[in-house]
Amino acid sequence: MKLRPIDTRPPQQVRVTLDGATYERLLAYLDYARAQGQVFEDVRQLLAEIARAFVDSGDKGFTAWYRASQASPQVARSTANGQDPPRPARLSEHASTPLPSVSGEGEEEAKGAGKAR
Repeated sequence: MKLRPIDTRPPQQVRVTLDGATYERLLAYLDYARAQGQVFEDVRQLLAEIARAFVDSGDKGFTAWYRASQASPQVARSTANGQDPPRPARLSEHASTPLPSVSGEGEEEAKGAGKAR
């Protein structure tokens, strides 16, 4: 048996307006559920259970989409003969490190720009 984690978030209230025919059918469903051994306090509790059941497993397409969207992205690590995968090539030191100015003007300009801000 797989147990669900307890949801500690506060319940959220949703206001729904139904047409008269749907409301009457929900009242009839309350009677049906009672005959089946399930007891709901009122139509609101019944609607909450219907919504929970539907989003948990009522729409297979939604269920598959939701699980895929909630899955944490996994980084694929391929290993060859039990070794770590090759590292990406590093940039050359010359390309990634700025060169100092011969006269030192670059340093002075950078300090001055920092003060001006």
